[in-house]
Amino acid sequence: MRNAFTRAVLLAAGLAAGACAGPSIHGRLDDGVEVRMFGHASLEAGQGEFQVACQGQPGETLVLYFLRKGYYPQIRLLEIPTGRMQQTAGPWRELPDALRGVLAGVVCTCAAGGRRARVFFVEGFESSRSLTIELDGRPTPITTDARGVFVELLPPGRYRAKVDWAPRLFGDGAGTIEIEAAATTILDICKLTTLVD
Repeated sequence: MRNAFTRAVLLAAGLAAGACAGPSIHGRLDDGVEVRMFGHASLEAGQGEFQVACQGQPGETLVLYFLRKGYYPQIRLLEIPTGRMQQTAGPWRELPDALRGVLAGVVCTCAAGGRRARVFFVEGFESSRSLTIELDGRPTPITTDARGVFVELLPPGRYRAKVDWAPRLFGDGAGTIEIEAAATTILDICKLTTLVD
């Protein structure tokens, strides 16, 4: 098994679109489509295009979200390529109830830390992992699919996320989540392993 630090990557500032000489994922964005990501990479988007500058090792995984108001999100778990990879959104699946919003994300195990180099990488995804969302004290159980992804249609409001193990929460809320009608809120949940060098 490879040393965790040889698989890890330095966290770096975002790179300008088109300036990445290493592995990258790029594509075009239609009007009204937003792209978000989770993993060891930096994202640049604008003028109908996006580029993810991959800072991890080929074979490591990152998550790409394509979001469009009134539609279910498109969630892609992608291995970091050795060169350039193109991704586009579509086709879209309309929400059955425009008065509800979507909570979506992944549940994964991650490693982070190090004194000499600050590193962070996704080790794997948790299939069939349960979490609970509360609204006014009423729990709503959510379970990930085989990929470690969850997508849940919920009424608008403020929710409190609770899980049965000690995670780190990333995305649009850390414990408290705001759901808006016809929109997607992202909550990536990570069980963290601390690295020591």
